[in-house]
Amino acid sequence: MLIVHHWDTDGVCSAAKIVKALKPSSFVNMSPVIGEFNFNDRIRNAMDEHDDIFIVDLNLPGELERVKKKVTFIDHHIQGRVQNELVDHINPLLDGGDMKEYPSCTTVISEHFGDWDLLSSLGAIGDVGEKAIQNPAVKEQLDKAGIGLKEAERIVTLIDTNYLAVDIEGVEEAVKLVLSLSYHEMLKHPPWVERDQDIQGAMDSCMARREDLDGFTVIDITSPYNIVSKLARKAVWELGYSGALVINRDFHGKGQTYFRIDQETSKRIDIASIIAGLREIGINAGGKREVVGCIYPIERTEEVLDIFRPHLPASIQGGNHI
Repeated sequence: MLIVHHWDTDGVCSAAKIVKALKPSSFVNMSPVIGEFNFNDRIRNAMDEHDDIFIVDLNLPGELERVKKKVTFIDHHIQGRVQNELVDHINPLLDGGDMKEYPSCTTVISEHFGDWDLLSSLGAIGDVGEKAIQNPAVKEQLDKAGIGLKEAERIVTLIDTNYLAVDIEGVEEAVKLVLSLSYHEMLKHPPWVERDQDIQGAMDSCMARREDLDGFTVIDITSPYNIVSKLARKAVWELGYSGALVINRDFHGKGQTYFRIDQETSKRIDIASIIAGLREIGINAGGKREVVGCIYPIERTEEVLDIFRPHLPASIQGGNHI
């Protein structure tokens, strides 16, 4: 079995849940290049070599339109249904499901296979934070495991250190670790704990440089860490901004832009139209109702920002803010 998964906690736990539910005799799990939403040659070659293939928590309908063998695609992001008869596309949001009911890919997998556990909850908390416990099933699994929300959030932070440090081997190893470690062991896993200290220092430095305008914040950085989404989450979820635009102008030779808004702001800013606009100019972008992220050649940074500008407060659009 081959499982191709996103690099964050939801992706890691989703891949682990496939293994737990189906109990394959052996499996290979892989993540795309961290920060890039496409299949590279490494993944394509692996897909050629396997017949039992799962793609989980990856908003890549374009890639899946082109696959030439049967795959099972399980996801919870905004997109159209994949128009490829070889793809079994499982996404209850496409059938009218509520995002509150399916806050993560782990919750979709858990319902599909009838297998709820702590991993189900960690994936949900990884994607939507404390709002995840509004889903009774998520809260129930935390209670069963005897773990509080703060401890669960800490585990998510530690699992995410792998992708934040752009450690693809660490991301892929994490799938096996979350299957084998107790939550007590996860909280103390030395490589994750040590790396988290370094990342937190970088986060603090970047947050100190933010510019606040009309309830929004712009965080313009240059960093080797894949922290744009984490910075935006902190700004909106913890600091209470209506929206956060994070621009990393040199992420290992590429540009990154990540935009997150709160639930109220999502009523007047259409994230789907931003994603469509980026894709129209050939930028690989993905997201959900309250978030969009993309990675692109550095020389196209201004083109990308031009797609975002019309959706931002006038005070941000003008001057030298972005």
